[in-house]
Amino acid sequence: MALILIMLLSIFVLIASRYHPVFTFWLLFNLYFDPGGYQGVLFQGNIISILNFSDIIFLLCWIPYFSLKNRRSVFSEEKYLSLFYKYMVIYLLYFVIVYGFIIPQINGRGDFITFLIKSRLYFMAFLLVRPIYYFVKYGMEDHFKIVIYSAAICLTLYFISLISGLKLIPIATGDRYINSGIMRITLWNYGLFDWVLNLAFIVLLLKIKIKNKRLLFYSGLLMAFAIVLTLTRRELIGRVFSILIILIITNFLFKSYAKIQIVKIILPLVFLLGLLYITFPKYIGYASDEYKSIGSLVTTGLDKEGNTDYRLAGTGDVVSMKKLISEHPFFGVGFTRYSYEDLTNFRDLDNPLAGLYAGGELPYLGSIGKVGIIGLVFFLPMYILILMMSLKLYRIIKKNDINIFMKYNSYELIFAVFAITFTISKFTFNLFNLFVETYSQASFIVFVIILSILIACYNNLNMTLAQEREVLKNNQLDAAIR
Repeated sequence: MALILIMLLSIFVLIASRYHPVFTFWLLFNLYFDPGGYQGVLFQGNIISILNFSDIIFLLCWIPYFSLKNRRSVFSEEKYLSLFYKYMVIYLLYFVIVYGFIIPQINGRGDFITFLIKSRLYFMAFLLVRPIYYFVKYGMEDHFKIVIYSAAICLTLYFISLISGLKLIPIATGDRYINSGIMRITLWNYGLFDWVLNLAFIVLLLKIKIKNKRLLFYSGLLMAFAIVLTLTRRELIGRVFSILIILIITNFLFKSYAKIQIVKIILPLVFLLGLLYITFPKYIGYASDEYKSIGSLVTTGLDKEGNTDYRLAGTGDVVSMKKLISEHPFFGVGFTRYSYEDLTNFRDLDNPLAGLYAGGELPYLGSIGKVGIIGLVFFLPMYILILMMSLKLYRIIKKNDINIFMKYNSYELIFAVFAITFTISKFTFNLFNLFVETYSQASFIVFVIILSILIACYNNLNMTLAQEREVLKNNQLDAAIR
């Protein structure tokens, strides 16, 4: 069945790329992140030799790029993109030579071929920099549409599945606390459409005329509904923080009235509470309890039940992680092929490698344990670049007539606020998540997209200003001639 789907998808891509290469690329790229989790559940394991479904989609992504008739090299003309590319090369050289080859050999765990296979998402992200930037620069509207439609379809199926009991989309459930009777419910995978909530609030707060606005708000409401059902503290507080950042950015950039903006935020909150009250009324109380626990953890170190969080208390696997770091501070432990089951077994053996299990929860520690302090130093220029581009983009919007951008660059404005929000959140609320890109391959690809958005938005807005100056100059010349 998987092979038949791949053949059909390949035929569709070949035909669609001839007429709509931008749309086809973004459709494939969103499918690559497995929205809804269908690939992960239905097509587990490899399909063709060592290739899985996502690998096939990666290969198909090149078809719309090579179908472009006016394709050109962007690196020679876009200096910030070229800089980003150089920084990636430097980090990946360290990643391959030191993390993947030298350190594992020293530790007696060398398996370079397995490393290349297991780490291929990093190399895919590197190879896709050119098409990602090109299609971000010239196809933000198509990406926007696909995010909205994938969110609307998957979240609608999710909602229907929850209400009716039908298994229309993969859903994962589990106890929030041991023997509590409280279930956390989540989609198997959200892909990139979890962006839709922030995008919905950005469009809600800005007076921008775009297509599919109602569908965006509908998807955003269902996304908020889905987040509440996860009962994940990090998500619950993170989304609130993101909305607060969006509120501040729109207020400063677009000179909005804060009271009016707050009212706009309260309205969807009322709809969300109403939807929860009708469908899952208990989760209103559960979510409220989670927020109370967050407040209690921050102020006292204990949640409302009197329990500690090992991540904040520095106990459990965090102890193992710190021991691991103390033994391998500069270059980390290098590549290991251990599974999560292996890492769990290491707990019983008092093996410091068990600390890698906590790395996913505390990436700022996991990244040091994995690639070492030297590895983080090699990655640091990319963080400096994303901060610099966010500031540059903020300034260009702030210093110029916003109506010009509203007229010609509406989607650039939406994604600019989205990307700036990502940057601010990353270096404030999400400090514990620093250097997650060196730990998680999926996070690395998302980072590539966000930085590409920042650079593309900055260049597109600059191009619009240059065109406006040219028009103004020509008008002045015409007036002088008359």
